[in-house]
Amino acid sequence: MADCILKQLHIYLKRALEYLKQFIPAQKSGAYYLATVTLGRLLNFDSNILAGFTLAFVYGDYPNAFQYKVKFNKTGWPIGFEGGPL
Repeated sequence: MADCILKQLHIYLKRALEYLKQFIPAQKSGAYYLATVTLGRLLNFDSNILAGFTLAFVYGDYPNAFQYKVKFNKTGWPIGFEGGPL
């Protein structure tokens, strides 16, 4: 799974940034920094465990920095989003 995801990482990064722009239109899309790429099993809101990955971005500078995560299943379909202060 990791090899396939990393080969197409540029596609997922673009998709994730588009989702962030859609959900938080006031923030500049060029101001996000990719913080982490996490591969593994994700616990969904309805308690399902899914294989997938998360792209976590940081926006802003400390102490006003926020972290936003876009979650994808193993096929690259977006399955979740979360955000909050660091």
